Amino acid sequence: MWRLLMVIVIVGGLLVSCRILPVSAVPVAKVPRAAGVMVPAAEREGVGYVAAARRADDPMERLGWCLRAMDALPPEERRWREEATEMAAAVWPARRVEVATGGRRWEVSASPMPGVVLSAASAWRVSGPMRHYRTRGAGVPMLCGPMAERDAMPGGLWVNRTAFVSVHGGAARLELVDPADPKVAGNLMAADYTLGWARMFGLAGGMDRRKLPDVFRPGGNEAGPKIYRLAPWDPDKRILLMVHGIFDTPQMWRGVVNGLFRDPEIAANYQPWVFAWPTGLPLLPAAAALRREFDAALAAADPGGRTFAARHVTVAGHSMGGLLARTMSSDSGEAVWRAMFTLPPEDLPVDADDREVLREACFFRPDARVERVVFLCVPHRGSGIASSVIGSTLAKLQDIPMSVAGPLLRLLTLNPEVIQPEVLGGAFLPLHASIPDLSPHSPVLRALQACPLTKEHHSIIALRFPWPARWNSDGAVSWRSAHLASADSETLVRGGHQSYTDRRCLEAMRRILTEPLHQPVP
Repeated sequence: MWRLLMVIVIVGGLLVSCRILPVSAVPVAKVPRAAGVMVPAAEREGVGYVAAARRADDPMERLGWCLRAMDALPPEERRWREEATEMAAAVWPARRVEVATGGRRWEVSASPMPGVVLSAASAWRVSGPMRHYRTRGAGVPMLCGPMAERDAMPGGLWVNRTAFVSVHGGAARLELVDPADPKVAGNLMAADYTLGWARMFGLAGGMDRRKLPDVFRPGGNEAGPKIYRLAPWDPDKRILLMVHGIFDTPQMWRGVVNGLFRDPEIAANYQPWVFAWPTGLPLLPAAAALRREFDAALAAADPGGRTFAARHVTVAGHSMGGLLARTMSSDSGEAVWRAMFTLPPEDLPVDADDREVLREACFFRPDARVERVVFLCVPHRGSGIASSVIGSTLAKLQDIPMSVAGPLLRLLTLNPEVIQPEVLGGAFLPLHASIPDLSPHSPVLRALQACPLTKEHHSIIALRFPWPARWNSDGAVSWRSAHLASADSETLVRGGHQSYTDRRCLEAMRRILTEPLHQPVP
């Protein structure tokens, strides 16, 4: 019997570490509290109103009895007051109305979030490998959503709020407070910091089913490369743009977002964005798509580009995603183009459309809006797995759409002499698939190393084995490949390639993100 239990524990741990188990927020059946527990005479009336609200069938009648309960209950009776607040928020009107119940009449203020469904956090539970962060205090934690927001995740935006209902005379008002608001952060307020993320990532769980298809058939992803916002747009908050790596999706960032944004300082100063891309795309076209989509997303949120958020962007990239992020903070000059072709762009024998595609992929400059880049387990000098027999076999299975590979393949067919011999001598063209681009022998990676990093950058490197870093790796990327001598800081953590949710990794990211908050804003 004990052997069976041990097997179950080990298999469950492996599933969690591989993130096969989904994360979601699911409703739970709530057991009602007995209405007759509080019996002192001064409290019976309010408790009776709570019981009447439970029995009411009409939503407005239920709201009226809830308002009577909160008006009658003394402030110290927090348990019943929070239950009445919870029921009132569940049926709160989306406009200014009058409610009359039991001979009393109230003028009810409009909901501060019209069209959004409010649900008590106590009616939900977080399932899957995601820690649930919450605090006790005044108010009722609520799950609010879905919010209609441009570039929201599939399933919409879901946010955490704390509800307070005030009843004074003949007026009642529902206030929804953001626990991350610096004006209230640190107060003794009840808050749930995880439920919104769990609900949002749970509804977007279909992304994980695209992991393998995106590597081998990236053209089949109808959404294509796209940036998603994980929080409502705030022009006064810095942007944290996160880019996932190969064989992954934006779902990988759920633990990072949950671990970072429970910190009031980060939640009050940053808004998370994620870049989703089919990871079978070659490195240079994928990086061009990142830059193009970021321009479009920021232009939609801030057309003038004058807000604080538009000028203060931090990019974090994991694995191959870090190589994409690197192109936003370095100057290619002519290094990448010369590594690919023997002729300058204007002399290349291609039509105007193909020339523009190749130029966009091979030329890039530092983005003035990006302040810093965080590299997590990034193979700057490639990974031996990509050049191994396994990597070469997987690369042969990749089918890249002609819209991406077409320009280089047409050159290869009609004018192979304009392509550098090193490119022609490789087993696969660097613009043809993503796996060969990660080989240590890739001319694209070599050219990328020659492009100087001009922005503040930090490295977080995982080491799996208990020996010196020089001969160590995370199982996929060696320390020699991930190390950058120019980095402003380098943090070593014990773990594998997927160590981005490790406590030490989150602490390093928290330090990197909070340091500029205590410096003068340029």
